[in-house]
Amino acid sequence: MPALCFGALPVAAGVFTLIWTHSVEHVRWAEDWRVENDRLRLVAARITGSAAGMEPPPDARLIDGVWHHRPDLPPLPELLLTRSPFVPDYTLC
Repeated sequence: MPALCFGALPVAAGVFTLIWTHSVEHVRWAEDWRVENDRLRLVAARITGSAAGMEPPPDARLIDGVWHHRPDLPPLPELLLTRSPFVPDYTLC
Protein backbone atom coordinates (compact mmCIF):
# COMPACT_ATOMS: atom_id res chain seq x y z
CA MET A 1 0.00 0.00 0.00
CA PRO A 2 1.44 3.42 -0.89
CA ALA A 3 2.42 5.83 1.83
CA LEU A 4 0.81 9.22 2.16
CA CYS A 5 2.91 12.14 3.32
CA PHE A 6 1.96 15.39 5.05
CA GLY A 7 5.24 17.25 4.93
CA ALA A 8 7.66 14.60 6.15
CA LEU A 9 5.10 12.50 8.03
CA PRO A 10 4.35 9.20 6.25
CA VAL A 11 1.08 7.39 6.85
CA ALA A 12 2.25 3.87 6.09
CA ALA A 13 -0.84 2.10 7.44
CA GLY A 14 -3.02 3.58 4.71
CA VAL A 15 -5.61 4.98 7.15
CA PHE A 16 -5.58 8.13 9.24
CA THR A 17 -7.83 10.47 11.18
CA LEU A 18 -7.57 14.22 10.69
CA ILE A 19 -8.84 16.38 13.58
CA TRP A 20 -9.22 20.14 13.74
CA THR A 21 -11.15 22.96 15.40
CA HIS A 22 -13.17 25.41 13.31
CA SER A 23 -11.62 28.88 13.62
CA VAL A 24 -14.88 30.79 14.11
CA GLU A 25 -17.28 28.41 15.83
CA HIS A 26 -14.59 26.45 17.76
CA VAL A 27 -16.37 23.20 16.90
CA ARG A 28 -14.21 20.06 16.70
CA TRP A 29 -14.22 18.05 13.47
CA ALA A 30 -12.73 14.62 12.87
CA GLU A 31 -12.47 12.80 9.55
CA ASP A 32 -11.36 9.25 8.85
CA TRP A 33 -9.46 8.84 5.58
CA ARG A 34 -8.17 5.81 3.69
CA VAL A 35 -5.48 5.66 1.02
CA GLU A 36 -6.74 3.75 -2.03
CA ASN A 37 -4.16 3.33 -4.77
CA ASP A 38 -3.06 6.92 -5.42
CA ARG A 39 -6.21 8.58 -4.03
CA LEU A 40 -7.65 9.61 -0.66
CA ARG A 41 -11.13 8.48 0.33
CA LEU A 42 -13.08 10.15 3.13
CA VAL A 43 -14.86 7.27 4.87
CA ALA A 44 -16.41 8.87 8.00
CA ALA A 45 -16.73 12.23 9.74
CA ARG A 46 -17.70 13.46 13.19
CA ILE A 47 -18.73 16.95 14.31
CA THR A 48 -19.01 17.89 18.00
CA GLY A 49 -21.71 20.48 17.43
CA SER A 50 -23.46 22.58 14.86
CA ALA A 51 -23.23 26.26 14.09
CA ALA A 52 -23.33 28.69 11.21
CA GLY A 53 -22.06 26.89 8.13
CA MET A 54 -21.28 23.75 10.12
CA GLU A 55 -24.62 21.97 10.18
CA PRO A 56 -24.45 18.19 10.05
CA PRO A 57 -25.89 16.66 6.87
CA PRO A 58 -29.46 15.28 6.93
CA ASP A 59 -28.24 11.66 7.23
CA ALA A 60 -26.03 12.36 10.29
CA ARG A 61 -26.79 10.59 13.56
CA LEU A 62 -26.31 12.20 16.97
CA ILE A 63 -24.47 9.76 19.26
CA ASP A 64 -23.36 10.92 22.73
CA GLY A 65 -23.38 14.57 21.65
CA VAL A 66 -21.36 13.99 18.45
CA TRP A 67 -22.80 13.99 14.92
CA HIS A 68 -21.60 11.00 12.85
CA HIS A 69 -21.95 10.69 9.10
CA ARG A 70 -20.43 9.08 6.01
CA PRO A 71 -19.68 11.69 3.36
CA ASP A 72 -20.39 10.70 -0.23
CA LEU A 73 -17.35 12.12 -2.00
CA PRO A 74 -15.27 10.69 -4.81
CA PRO A 75 -11.65 9.77 -4.01
CA LEU A 76 -9.35 12.81 -4.07
CA PRO A 77 -5.87 13.08 -5.61
CA GLU A 78 -4.73 15.34 -2.75
CA LEU A 79 -5.91 17.00 0.43
CA LEU A 80 -5.05 20.66 0.83
CA LEU A 81 -5.10 22.04 4.36
CA THR A 82 -5.07 25.65 5.47
CA ARG A 83 -3.87 26.91 8.81
CA SER A 84 -5.31 29.53 11.12
CA PRO A 85 -3.29 31.15 13.89
CA PHE A 86 -6.51 31.37 15.95
CA VAL A 87 -6.93 27.63 16.63
CA PRO A 88 -4.67 24.68 17.42
CA ASP A 89 -2.94 22.94 14.52
CA TYR A 90 -4.42 19.87 12.87
CA THR A 91 -3.98 16.55 14.64
CA LEU A 92 -3.10 13.56 12.48
CA CYS A 93 -3.67 10.15 14.08
